[in-house]
Amino acid sequence: MQNMGAVSSMDRSTSESANKVHIGRSRPVYHFPGMKEYIHNDGGFKRDVPSLQEVIVMEGVAHYINQEKPQEINSHIHQFFHKF
Repeated sequence: MQNMGAVSSMDRSTSESANKVHIGRSRPVYHFPGMKEYIHNDGGFKRDVPSLQEVIVMEGVAHYINQEKPQEINSHIHQFFHKF
């Protein structure tokens, strides 16, 4: 029950920094009904993360993308930081 306060305060928070999201195409949650629409087709993800710059869907990975494709994720992170 103590976590309920933390979760509800997080729901009201907003991000002031640039965001880039990576998700593995093999991750089961990506295939939940409505998830792709939420992420890609104005389903609310951009509204919920206003500073979202890009969503990267990585092939051949699921949950542990930094372990499954370390070079590729490191390249994405480097390119993102290089903008600043």
